Amino acid sequence: MPLILQESIGKDGTLFLWEVKEPLSPSLSPKSLERLGGMKNEAHKACFLAIRHLLEFASYADQDLYYDAKGKPFLKDGRPVSISHNGELAALYIGGPEAGIDVQQVLPDKITKAAQLFSEERDPEKLTKEWCIKEAVFKLSDSKPLNFLTDISIEKDKVQSRFKGWEKNFVFLEWKIEDYYLVCVTEDYLL
Repeated sequence: MPLILQESIGKDGTLFLWEVKEPLSPSLSPKSLERLGGMKNEAHKACFLAIRHLLEFASYADQDLYYDAKGKPFLKDGRPVSISHNGELAALYIGGPEAGIDVQQVLPDKITKAAQLFSEERDPEKLTKEWCIKEAVFKLSDSKPLNFLTDISIEKDKVQSRFKGWEKNFVFLEWKIEDYYLVCVTEDYLL
């Protein structure tokens, strides 16, 4: 079974990380079957199925997950949820405290080209970790038009949003799994 991480977050949150290695066949709703059928990329299909498998692993059904008009995921029971996938990894967070997660593979050429949009850093490892953190904050922002370069700052294990009307302090947890970073960001008073 390629569950490679199951971590408790805060009082009653859980973070799951799945390595996509084998075909999965979770029980899917008609809406999810239609969405899966429209996917062209095999890696995206595999990650989509891995997330549904993780939902089942966490005692949820595919039908318990829905998305708003902006694409943000929600659970019908109201518990916070965050989803991320990249390459061969799929991550699911079910809270406890509301959190944003992101998983990214360190791809030096790709991340250094994008760096000007979000960082003055040049080291690919540090850039990838910084991107994960800022992407996780964005997921918590309900799609506010954050400028990743100026509105989000990171110092040690603290993150701050300076977006007008959405000034918040966060903490993050991080994991390095082979050539991937996984981060979980939540407001600092919740952990």
